[in-house]
Amino acid sequence: MPASIPISANSVADLIIFETTRRGLPALSNRKLQKLLYFVQLYHLGLYGFKAFDDPLKAWADGPVLPNVRMRFIRPGLKTTINKNEIDWPQTELTARAEPSIYDAVTRVTLDFGNLVDKDLIELTHGQRPWINARQTAAHQIAIGHKVSPTINDNDMKTLSRTITRHLPRQKSQKDFSRAEALYAASGDIQLQRSKASLADAAGTLSEALALRFDPERIADARIAFARKLSDFTTAYRLELTLEPSISQNEGFDLLANEIVDYGMGHRQR
Repeated sequence: MPASIPISANSVADLIIFETTRRGLPALSNRKLQKLLYFVQLYHLGLYGFKAFDDPLKAWADGPVLPNVRMRFIRPGLKTTINKNEIDWPQTELTARAEPSIYDAVTRVTLDFGNLVDKDLIELTHGQRPWINARQTAAHQIAIGHKVSPTINDNDMKTLSRTITRHLPRQKSQKDFSRAEALYAASGDIQLQRSKASLADAAGTLSEALALRFDPERIADARIAFARKLSDFTTAYRLELTLEPSISQNEGFDLLANEIVDYGMGHRQR
């Protein structure tokens, strides 16, 4: 896909609100929107090699923040969520069509992180080098109690983006998803549909742990949980499914989990 000029962070924020609303996810808080913008930038850098927006990300205490977008959605009183009517829907739909690479990154981030709460997203960003390195540059001022707003380094973002997006396919083919399709095509009662959703959730947890490079113990726990769900599902519904014979069992589970996530089994109409 050809490179285009990055758009404003506010326009990307509108796309995120548009996509999360379209998929029926809960209204976003300002804090969650900031973290999703950070992940859109990471995904777009990794998938397309250039930024979705040029606005600088700042490393605040609660994770990456775009101050201009944050200020736009600050409201007085106790209201903490963003109203879907605060964006120009016709214009945002035009932006989605005009900027397919950015909308692709927004869609992927929505599917991967849209169901996480603020606290989870903050925890994820606090474990990643762009935020850690930026905070370390201001360690002295932070230690003596100064409020600081260090800028997140572009090179740190590029490095992490290559790691995070290495599990995301650039092109999808029918062959790539034959096993996921076999699982998704299983039909039966409501219990099967619930089991199918549970399997997709376990695949998503493992895929996310791999992409974000969680510690080995956490990845192993996610892999075991996915393997159990897969075994229960295939046994209960008499499905035959084989892992890749030329790689280790762990790699086989990892590839299948990513296949299920990329196929979108957890987000298709059940």
